[in-house]
Amino acid sequence: MPDEKEPVSTPHSGLIFWVAAASRRAAWLCYGALFLLLPFLGALPTFFSGPHAPDAPAQALGLAAFLVIFITGWMSLVDMLFRLPERSARFVAGYLIAFGLTTLGALACYVGALLLDRLVTPTGHYFAVQGAFAILLMLAVAPITRGLLFHEPLTYYWHVARRSDDDWSVIETDMRHILARHPAALRPGLLLLEALLHQNQREEARTLLAYLINQHPRAWGVWAALGAVALEDEQWERAGGALKRAYRLAPLTARGGLHLSLGLAYLGAGKLDKGFEELEQARRRWLPPHLRHFIWYMLMGIGQVQKDPGLMLQATQTVKQHPKDALAFLEWYATLDRSHSATLGEDLYGAADWTRQLLGIRQVI
Repeated sequence: MPDEKEPVSTPHSGLIFWVAAASRRAAWLCYGALFLLLPFLGALPTFFSGPHAPDAPAQALGLAAFLVIFITGWMSLVDMLFRLPERSARFVAGYLIAFGLTTLGALACYVGALLLDRLVTPTGHYFAVQGAFAILLMLAVAPITRGLLFHEPLTYYWHVARRSDDDWSVIETDMRHILARHPAALRPGLLLLEALLHQNQREEARTLLAYLINQHPRAWGVWAALGAVALEDEQWERAGGALKRAYRLAPLTARGGLHLSLGLAYLGAGKLDKGFEELEQARRRWLPPHLRHFIWYMLMGIGQVQKDPGLMLQATQTVKQHPKDALAFLEWYATLDRSHSATLGEDLYGAADWTRQLLGIRQVI
């Protein structure tokens, strides 16, 4: 058997089962569809080069306006359906206002460029060329508007993009500045909460969590965080209640992680059948590789308790068929602080040991 050291990467900190909203499927749905528009974007310069029909500049302006309005509308729709942080009129109105301002700006550029060409340069299309570029710049209107309405400056998006760098102290400092100026900011507050947990500042994190629940009672991420904290504290009933409330408010992309956490809460409370149902639901939804693998370990354990060799065999075969998921779990396991939850910590230790045995990995101490 090969010798392989257990990977060690980041410091042991943070909540074990933090539920994230982002998923690759939502990202592909949001941005993948835009690849279909690349031929239209590539066609724009041809309207202004070489011999072209007299109405080509007007057609280019119309095409640019259509692209900007469609792209903004599509991305706003996907965000509202799959990544809405709070099911409230404020957030829905914010997205609609951002889309409306983009549409208004694009149409104003379109009409203004046509009028100026007709009045100032009737034999040319100077303003049509400039108008097409101005319309494309309207793509920035929606994100800027949402950032202003939701109190999410560029530093917030920068930190979200580079969370994997684990520079949590810098994230904490910047998010504190944002919350000091805008106490009602939701997503910066959740990022600050995550930063505090990653740095084991748990008492302050609990205080912030109580504040966020009071400020945003319809924010699914706040209830999911409360459920994750209660899960690690082995307060199974409290965790289940918070997670069920989070599930009712959550977008589709977060429900896989919520099913998993809810299943663990049920199993901790001794409700085996409900726990099994939630884990079965979780494995049918999108989850990151390490959690997909962990679910199979938990299902294997349920198979042992229920004396179901078919379920045990299915779990074992699935892990052997997806070794990348298993290795991702071992890498994730090496970053975990399991000291806050004896039961979950024991499950994770058992999953790591089971994984090494299936993959033929001998742990080097």
